[in-house]
Amino acid sequence: KFADKIEKMRADQAQRREKAKEKGLGQAQKVAGGVAFPLRAYGQVSLGAKRILEAFDTFCSRYLVATTVLYTLIKSVHFWILKDFP
Repeated sequence: KFADKIEKMRADQAQRREKAKEKGLGQAQKVAGGVAFPLRAYGQVSLGAKRILEAFDTFCSRYLVATTVLYTLIKSVHFWILKDFP
């Protein structure tokens, strides 16, 4: 009983595949498959580049700015306390 249903489904699928090849849908699927891989590769590479650039940006915006402010404060205090010291 179920074997007959499965065989009927397989036959229907085979017929649909043949119709798709005749209509050109098979060609469109091949083109879409050919375009999909480079786009996915580009997406993965750009995701990695984005993560690296965001990590660098976080480093620059946090630590370098904090270091600059601290250096400016130290130099200002040094100038206010030791005015005639070069």
